[in-house]
Amino acid sequence: MNMLNSGFMLRVIKFSLVFVFLFYADLAKTQSYIKIDSLKLLLKKNNADSTISKIYFSLFNSYYTLNSYDTAMTFALLMKDHTQKTKDKKWMPDAYNCIGTIYVEQGNYAAAYDKFFQMMQLAAEAGDKAKTSKALNNIGVIYDYQGMYKEAVEYYFKGLKIKEELDDKHGMASSYNNIGLIYWNQKNYDQALNYCFLALKLFTEVDSKKKIGLALNNIGNIYFEKGDSTNAMKFYQRSLTLREEINDKQGIAMSLNNIGNLYKDGGKYNFALAYYNRSLALRQELGDNSGIASTTGNIGVTYTAQANFVQAEQYLKKALQMSIDMSESEGILSWYEALYDLYKRMGKYDVAINYLEIFAKVKDSLDMQEARQETDKLEMRYEFDKEKIAIQKEQEKQNEIAKNEKQQLRIISYIVGGSLLIVMYFAFSLYKRNKITSRQKNIIEEQKKLVDEKNKDILDSINYAQRIQSAILPEVNEIERLFDDSFVLFKPKDIVSGDFYWLTFINNHYYFAAADCTGHGVPGGFMSMLGISLLNEIVNEKKITDPTDILDMMRLKLILSLKQKGEMGENKDGMDMTLCRMNEEKTELTYAAANNPLWIIRGGELMQFAADKQPVGISSTNAKQFAQQTIKLQKGDSVYLFTDGYADQFGGHSGKKLKYKKLKEILLSVSSQPMQLQKNELENQFEHWRGKLEQVDDVCIIGIKV
Repeated sequence: MNMLNSGFMLRVIKFSLVFVFLFYADLAKTQSYIKIDSLKLLLKKNNADSTISKIYFSLFNSYYTLNSYDTAMTFALLMKDHTQKTKDKKWMPDAYNCIGTIYVEQGNYAAAYDKFFQMMQLAAEAGDKAKTSKALNNIGVIYDYQGMYKEAVEYYFKGLKIKEELDDKHGMASSYNNIGLIYWNQKNYDQALNYCFLALKLFTEVDSKKKIGLALNNIGNIYFEKGDSTNAMKFYQRSLTLREEINDKQGIAMSLNNIGNLYKDGGKYNFALAYYNRSLALRQELGDNSGIASTTGNIGVTYTAQANFVQAEQYLKKALQMSIDMSESEGILSWYEALYDLYKRMGKYDVAINYLEIFAKVKDSLDMQEARQETDKLEMRYEFDKEKIAIQKEQEKQNEIAKNEKQQLRIISYIVGGSLLIVMYFAFSLYKRNKITSRQKNIIEEQKKLVDEKNKDILDSINYAQRIQSAILPEVNEIERLFDDSFVLFKPKDIVSGDFYWLTFINNHYYFAAADCTGHGVPGGFMSMLGISLLNEIVNEKKITDPTDILDMMRLKLILSLKQKGEMGENKDGMDMTLCRMNEEKTELTYAAANNPLWIIRGGELMQFAADKQPVGISSTNAKQFAQQTIKLQKGDSVYLFTDGYADQFGGHSGKKLKYKKLKEILLSVSSQPMQLQKNELENQFEHWRGKLEQVDDVCIIGIKV
């Protein structure tokens, strides 16, 4: 797509941060098998202060793993209160770590920063280098999330230095990965690769397969951004193979989506769709709504590139609705822009303009949000400076204790007063932010309402067009009145059809035709109504009788009506058609055909009568007069006219086209039956073949038994 929001597309393939907010790896593995009820029972039976802290920690971990963040926060707060009451310095940093982790999940980065900073101070006081390093890394991640890369790198390197002292290879690998992410965000791809390869090496040494899969995926993403598709595919495939080996479903879905992006970028749309669909199935199984919306939108964009507009519209609208439901602003922005591009390609310029206007409004709203984020960054820098000043004051206070207790009390009162002001400041900021968020939500709801109203107007217009088309088409009972044993199988793909059938009786001759216009849906519907009008004018009004002359005249009038000149790049709008004239005694049939042949079954054998390889309309080759052929009919002959929609339908066990060979087999198997029974069998066979797949084109078949 030309206008897809590049920032969002980067985020779609962005590799995950190695977020080490929580636990030692061996403790997390062990506790993942402990039942919550057992932990609660242990809590009732134990009185030892340190054991209670550990149980609270395990309960937090269990609920956090289950994504029950409110309950997890409850146990984190109980742990904090317990460790403060018992002065349990060993577990106190972990309590603040847990609380900060929940704030991260809630997107409250200012509060998370505050808890991680306190964790760092408590761990340093306790002389626990491992937890101090963890806190430094967590603060770096908070800065990273806010786009404050200079500060993030500063804290990552501080944490890395301690991990190197402790020879903590897993922790070092996590830091290398996070530093690589910073360089990736800054588009310094060579440095990003250096650090990610260091992370991969250490994750391999400690045999952390899940993290190896993540590092391989990250390296693939960097190569993708560099435009090196060969290396990107190499590392994506290695990551996917490892993730499948350990059944890391979340990782598998990510790798599949990334490979789909790579194929889509390379124009290999069928391969891209295959990988996207596998990713989508996994994300649906996992209930990953954000991932589902992302992959669904990617599928829609791919269908747009393939000019499969009906499927593209379906998937993009679903992605948009999911993003709206989740209030994911960037997703909303991207899918509005994708729908604008889709409708522009379809030639639905009024609809496209509506989506463009909504896109512009959402983008303005996002720009305002980015401005607020910049304000948040300034606030965070301010808080960082305040924390350093607070530490300095605390040191000064300790020095003054021995000299003057009164001075100490005065300093404490200043700190308390300053803290209250900070709390009030944050409360006011949160209040303002909540008001803005509420206003944004109202804007999005209004935009959704506007889109729904526009969609209803469009649908009403299409339904009205369908009523007009139905009025122009001959009544089925009119065909049955002229031909005692006959049928018309007419199945539009959309509400209006690009296929049409036509019938008239004039000068002791029956005239009937089956035609397939360029396109389907609304564009095809306009062409079909033009085709019917031209046939009525040429045959019923101008009394032109030979099928060859009728098609030649129709081609001329169509070219003049559409102002076609045959120039390079011009649309080749037109139609394929089989046109027949049968005398009143039904003993002789004369036909002319543009691309679509005529079939007659006689005595259990199918006879195929060829068509001219040119359309009714502008052709890419030199146009010639349509040929005409007269056939002597026999009693019991079955005559069939058809468009290509039936044979082109995908289905069956392998999802392949039905093809004309299968259509011949069906007609030969039912040719001895009355025409209405033939119609029923054709329709049943078509639906059975199609199964759950979408109908790909309009279907029109006419059958007449002599």
